[in-house]
Order: sequence, then structure tokens, then C-alpha cells
Amino acid sequence: MTAALRKIVEEVKGLASAEQQALRVQLDSMAPLAQSSVAEEEYRRQLLTSGLISRIPPPHPASSFQARPIPVQGKPVSETILEERR
Repeated sequence: MTAALRKIVEEVKGLASAEQQALRVQLDSMAPLAQSSVAEEEYRRQLLTSGLISRIPPPHPASSFQARPIPVQGKPVSETILEERR
């Protein structure tokens, strides 16, 4: 552990509990996506080991999803929703 990191840890120990919690939330939001993918993979392995799933499905490429409007005949869907709420 570097001297700078040791200093930060000591300062964090001096924070109030609510401040430590706020810091935890901030640090978690800054965590790289790699950590979440590792956690996801570990979760899937646990499901497989426990027998809840029979195989781990291959990852779905996020780049294959393309949001595009779906053509609808008639009036806009938003108008229909508003009318049904009345």
C-alpha cells in the first residue's frame, strides 16, 4: 500500500458513518465495468454449481442491439395512452 493510500484510509476512518456510506456509494459508482462483469460471471457459476441452470449461456453482444422506431398505423401511441387514462 502506498503512502498516499494509507493516508486516505486513515482519513476515511475519521469520517462519520454517513460520510463513509456516501463515500462507498461514490466509489462503487466509479468502479470499472470489468468488476461488474466478473461479479456477473461468478454469479452465473454459482447458479450452475447449485443446479439452478444447466449451462452458462454465451454473453449477448450489446452492440447487436439497435434501437429503432416501430412503425404504427393510426394515431400516435402517446395519444392512445392519454385517452385510456381518462
